[in-house]
Amino acid sequence: MSPVRYTEDGPLVVAHRGGAGLRPENTLAAFACSVSLGVLWLESDVRASADGVAVLHHDRTLARLFGLDVAVADLTWDQLRSLRTRDGDRLVRPADVLGTFPSARLAVDLKDPAVVPGLLADVRRTGSASRVCLAGAPDPLLRAAAAAEPGLTTALGWRSLTALVGTARLGLPARQRVRLPPHVGWAHVPDRLLGAGVLTEAVVERAARLGLGVMAWTVDDPQRAHALLDLGVRGIITDRPDAVRDVLVARGQWDGAGAGAGAGAGAGAGAGAGAGAGAGGWVAGPPVGEALAGPPVVDGRGGGVPVAT
Repeated sequence: MSPVRYTEDGPLVVAHRGGAGLRPENTLAAFACSVSLGVLWLESDVRASADGVAVLHHDRTLARLFGLDVAVADLTWDQLRSLRTRDGDRLVRPADVLGTFPSARLAVDLKDPAVVPGLLADVRRTGSASRVCLAGAPDPLLRAAAAAEPGLTTALGWRSLTALVGTARLGLPARQRVRLPPHVGWAHVPDRLLGAGVLTEAVVERAARLGLGVMAWTVDDPQRAHALLDLGVRGIITDRPDAVRDVLVARGQWDGAGAGAGAGAGAGAGAGAGAGAGAGGWVAGPPVGEALAGPPVVDGRGGGVPVAT
């Protein structure tokens, strides 16, 4: 039996923080709700406990969800797993989600470099490297994690993503032909940032020329989801996977198994791009951010735009 891979053909519905608009975020209840809808692409954030265990949690502290103004990194896993929200939900690990839902794919934003060993241990324990995509981190960290665990997929790191978006929006030509490392399959692009639109047709087209699929985040409005699919985005990260699933149903692009039924149906220039790391689609080479165009479009520190998703 061939392994389930992170990437499939057709538009993807990706449940942001497990589906935070339907159940409490990053809880087993949220992930289970999305899977029950047929949404098998899940997204979360991962931090390290004091003893190095990978924990699915977005915020640095536990204040918002658990009422404790304490950092996740300051408590051991035994202490963390004893906590409950007001609704009775508890923190979970990547291994809990990957083990409970063996057909699901999981994209995780690396919130802390210290989490990588614990996360990779979970991936190995569950034999799920082919189902996991790493994102939301600097390029060097993503490269190091992918090198340590072959079979993982990654999105572009912050600096490479900033260069891609900036050069595409400004219409700057590439300096040279870009060759992506084989683990890079995606560009996770915010639809809007600080009140301004980010994701445009030019960004999707530039990503497609690089062999990358664009994941748009975080999009809950059905009309906007329609528009982004028309642009050719490969996936939509959303708090409302039920609503975006209904968009795909209305477009005739839902196959009932978590992905759209055909990348080309009603999609634009970027559809069908980003066939997935490990699928033979990319030649190893320099990181994309080093070769996209000049001058590179990065923040004042030269490190990209580290924003929360």
